Amino acid sequence: SLQAEDYRESALASQYHKVVGMNLHSPEFHMAWITGVWIPTGALSKLGAHPELGFQMGYKKKKMNYDLTMALKFINSPNEFYARRPKSDADPELTDYFFGGYIGVDVGRDVYVNGKHEMQITGGIAFDGFTVLEADEDNNMKSASANSYNFNLGMGYRYYLNPSFYLGLKVKYNL
Repeated sequence: SLQAEDYRESALASQYHKVVGMNLHSPEFHMAWITGVWIPTGALSKLGAHPELGFQMGYKKKKMNYDLTMALKFINSPNEFYARRPKSDADPELTDYFFGGYIGVDVGRDVYVNGKHEMQITGGIAFDGFTVLEADEDNNMKSASANSYNFNLGMGYRYYLNPSFYLGLKVKYNL
């Protein structure tokens, strides 16, 4: 009724429009449990695909999403490969050990919103890495890891089951 022509100029309607305007532009905070698969390409494809579990939190303001993402990659590689321990003159060791982590910041922009559906273009920067040799305390040998900066681009889709809960799918390519 406050939006009807008869009440548009009333003090109550004015207050109503003020409150609605403030809430329409306030950020939405969110948290998510994430699961996925890390599938390396090129020379790293020998490491094989690994499941990934993580947590994401952030906020959305207008059509932009800003997220902090943390994830772990695990399960030993299906193929053995050679790795060398840091600061060691020892020969490379044959291993299939794999345990990794990821921490990064992602930014997304809504490109399509219709009812319960959202599609986004995403990009991010992160620190990504994995351990290939465990520490050997008995022989005073340190663990060996491969770490790098990560730049990624992708697409995301969200289906909102209700205003507080969504299921999402994100595909991204990591450089």
